[in-house]
This record gives sequence, structure tokens and C-alpha cells, in this order.
Amino acid sequence: MTLEFDQELDRLRIDSLRMFYMVRESVDKALRAVRLRDAALSQEVVDFDEAIDSLECQNEALGLRLLALKQPVARDLRLIVGSMRIASNLERMGDEAVNVAERNFDLLERSEAVDVVSLWRMGEMSLELIDKAARAFADTSPEQAQAVLECYDAATSQHMKVFRDLTAVMIREARMVERAVQLSFMSYSFKRICERCFNLAESVIFIAKGLDVKHSGVPPCA
Repeated sequence: MTLEFDQELDRLRIDSLRMFYMVRESVDKALRAVRLRDAALSQEVVDFDEAIDSLECQNEALGLRLLALKQPVARDLRLIVGSMRIASNLERMGDEAVNVAERNFDLLERSEAVDVVSLWRMGEMSLELIDKAARAFADTSPEQAQAVLECYDAATSQHMKVFRDLTAVMIREARMVERAVQLSFMSYSFKRICERCFNLAESVIFIAKGLDVKHSGVPPCA
């Protein structure tokens, strides 16, 4: 392959890592917006989503062009296909951050907050998995990717703990039901972000080793 092709592959890698960073920033802001009851932070998440969408389209266009014009093979081919899968999953993760931010607007219309420690932990877990998946991609490390996949049970258990905690709130105080329901949906969004991280890890393994592990244990996120 030519020097130009190598440079474009590097651009695809760099833009993918940029997208990791952008999505992580959105998820972090969405979590902080809820904890701090901050409408401005929520609005930043909503406004920033357009930039994430744009970068996904840019990555997809570059990947399709490389496939059509360069006819790559072996690991180069896997990098292009894997990066396109990663961009798609990251864009969906950005959408989940927007879902959290928009639900926060509804919560802010009510004067009393609900402090649920398990929900904050769910959000923190999603950030940790984004970081781990980003490192696995940057290092093209199947071992680091496998470590992400091994967090599936922990993420599922944490989401169930949030649900139990919020159910207890609803039973204890009927006036908190609507707020607790909104927080339950937020927890589900953080869980979906975790599940997307498992998809990212599967793509890293595909890039590194050419193995499709999508149906080998961890349920994929559609």
C-alpha cells in the first residue's frame, strides 16, 4: 500500500480516538449534570451531539472510500471495518448521554432531588469502561479488550442494584415515584453505554486477531 494509504489509516485511528474522547466527555457531563442538578451542563451535552454525529459520518465516509478505492486486505481491512463499527457504537453512546441530559431537564422542574449512590456508581462504571475500551483500541490489545468484556456481569448487577434502590424509594415515598422513574431510565442509559463498550471491545479483538467474538458469551448490544 502507498504512503497516502498509511496516512489515511492513521487519520482513521486518530479520528476514532477523538470520538472516544468526545463521547466520554458527553457521558461525564451528563452524569455531572444530574448529580449537580445543572441545566447548563445538560444543554452542553445536547448541543455537542451534533459534533459527535458529524465525526461518525466523517469516519464512515473515509472508511467506505478506503474500501472502495484501495481494496485493503488482512489487518488493514479489519482496521477499517472495525473502526466503522466502533464509530457507530460511539455515536449511539453519545445519544444515550443526550437521553440522560434531557431527562435531567424534567428532574430540574421538581424542587426536591433524589440522591441514589448506586446510580452515580452506574454512571462512573460507564466512564471506566469507555476509558478501558479506548486504551484497548489505542494499543490494539485483545487482552485489554477481553478485560472489558469480563465486566459484563458487574455492569448488569449494578444496574439491578439501582433498580432495587429506586424501587425502595418509590415504595417509601409515593411523591418520589415520577423522579425515581426518570432516574431508572437514566440508569438504563448508562447500562446501554456499558453494553456498547462491550461491542467496542469485540471490535478491537476483531481488528487485532481477526476473530468474531460477538456471540461467544457477552450478549451484543443491538
